[in-house]
Amino acid sequence: MAMSAVNRSFFLLFTILLFGGLFAPNRSNAQTNFLKEKISIHANKKPVGEVLKEIEQKGGFIFSYNTARINENELVSINADEISVAKSLDILFNKRTNYKVLGRHVVLIPSDLTPWKSDTSPTILRNYISGKITNADNGRPVPNATILLVNGKSTALSDSMGTYELTIGSTKEIRGFSFSKAGFRDSILMITTIPQHSVDIELTPQENLKTISGNGKHLKLVDLHERNIVASLVPQKSKLTSDNLTIFDRTKGQISLLPFLGTNLNVSGAVNNTLSINLIAGYNGGVNGVELGGAVNIVRRDVAGVQLAGFTNFVGGNTKYVQAAGFFNKNGGNVKGVQLAGFSNVVLDTITGVQAAGFQNTLHGHMRGLQISGFNNVTTKNVDGLQITGFANVALKDVKIAQLSGFLNYARNVKGLQLSGLANIASENVDEGQIAALGNIAKKVNGLQNAGLFNLATREVEGIQMAGFFNYTKKLKGLQLGIFNYADTIENGFPVGALSFVRKGFHRTELYTSEAFGFNASMKLGVKKFYNAIRFGHDFENTHYWGYGLGTFMQITSKVSLEMGLNHDLLFMNSAHIGSISQAFLGTDIKLFPAVAIFLGPTLNFSYLDKEGDLPKISFVNDAFLQEMHGDKFMEGWFGWHAGLAIEF
Repeated sequence: MAMSAVNRSFFLLFTILLFGGLFAPNRSNAQTNFLKEKISIHANKKPVGEVLKEIEQKGGFIFSYNTARINENELVSINADEISVAKSLDILFNKRTNYKVLGRHVVLIPSDLTPWKSDTSPTILRNYISGKITNADNGRPVPNATILLVNGKSTALSDSMGTYELTIGSTKEIRGFSFSKAGFRDSILMITTIPQHSVDIELTPQENLKTISGNGKHLKLVDLHERNIVASLVPQKSKLTSDNLTIFDRTKGQISLLPFLGTNLNVSGAVNNTLSINLIAGYNGGVNGVELGGAVNIVRRDVAGVQLAGFTNFVGGNTKYVQAAGFFNKNGGNVKGVQLAGFSNVVLDTITGVQAAGFQNTLHGHMRGLQISGFNNVTTKNVDGLQITGFANVALKDVKIAQLSGFLNYARNVKGLQLSGLANIASENVDEGQIAALGNIAKKVNGLQNAGLFNLATREVEGIQMAGFFNYTKKLKGLQLGIFNYADTIENGFPVGALSFVRKGFHRTELYTSEAFGFNASMKLGVKKFYNAIRFGHDFENTHYWGYGLGTFMQITSKVSLEMGLNHDLLFMNSAHIGSISQAFLGTDIKLFPAVAIFLGPTLNFSYLDKEGDLPKISFVNDAFLQEMHGDKFMEGWFGWHAGLAIEF
């Protein structure tokens, strides 16, 4: 349910009163290259106005200040080599002047604020400025332009006619105002102490690339703001304000309840924070330090430090050091360091370091380091390092050094070691080594390619039995690996493969229904510690699947057990292959009779549908939490269920 304007205002006032004093803006640490630029400046009793012009030329920016408050004829002396612009200003004004970077302007603000010289007439109820913003080239109104009080957080947006009104709650002298709009050059205006002021501004158009800082295939700001979670949490005014402002200010910290209820108000998307605390969700320009989110962290630009979220992190730019989320991370830039998610990681650029997810990692750029996933890794460019997964690896270009998987590897070229418990597929060269239990498919192999055919043990196996096709033993004490495994008795251990049969083991037939397919059937074989499943399902219309699964049972009581497993199914519409579904599931198994049980539980599903030809877009449920395109694939994610009857024999 949407929060009313009254409730939103109440919570905003409460948040500001409670936390506003703790997180005041840092006096002079604007995070731009202007103030960090090293210059050499030498002046002996020269007018401060001349010295400021010299600093402007060396720093490549423009000073803005109120000449009524800064005496340009005051004589100053400074002799320094290779110091920052910020340090030179501290020396010139003896730390009596604050400064803020707004676009290409450095605004100088004397720290000795004086009260208003305002009329005390009861007709003046508030202090404000108003006016109209127009395009300098054609005179047309400029809507949705941002007006910002310098050295403050008060903002306003121009309406469809370009008119605006900004109320100033402070009773202190107004220092200056910034007028900005994406696609236009910003403008800074200093205004004297007049309670009410009319100001018309012309903004000059300029080319605006609107991409987030950094290199590579990053999210555009408009794309970041259109993401489902971001669009639902961040108010339109905050998004427009952050897009318009070229300010990169910095605070020691901020705290927010929601993106529209925080100490940085509507300028939150333009501010970098050393400490960011989001009780439920927050929206910030950048993080240089630590960010903690109860549910969601949204950052427009870069994160350098530690970012933790109970549910998800959205970062438009680059991420360095540590990023962790209870469910998933999504990054528009590159990741350098450690990225952890309980479910999934998505990175649109490169990874240098460690990426780990409980279910799946998706990378659209280059990987250098370690990529670990409990189910599936997808990398659309090269892999340099180690890629590990419990089910499948997909790398559409080279793999160097190592690629390890408990089920399947796929890559174009392999230069290093490719190891899989079931199969390797490399459509081009393999250099140095490729090892698989069943077979290897490659155009050319340079190095080692190893695949067995079968193992026979007439008595028992103690240790590991591994073959590319078939393993046979009467008694197993250890691990049996192969496409097909047969054991008469398992004394200790279990078989792992595409299909394992234990004569004195586990055999189970299941019939059940689910939210996506009305009829499902599976055959499970092996042992309860580790079984294989052959699956089939139909929706009673024109879509069906054939699939494979694996899982395990944990006994809770004599009649109740907990089942966990993973399935991967190939989808068909009529007779045409259209994609696949990956599924993780939990189940509660209750025995009614020694050989009969009922089961039910939740599922987590991801479908990957090809978008070639005239294939229609298929949606399996109405309340999917994820629907988006990845190249020529349509990806959908949803939570589901399954329930049915099982017979063991």
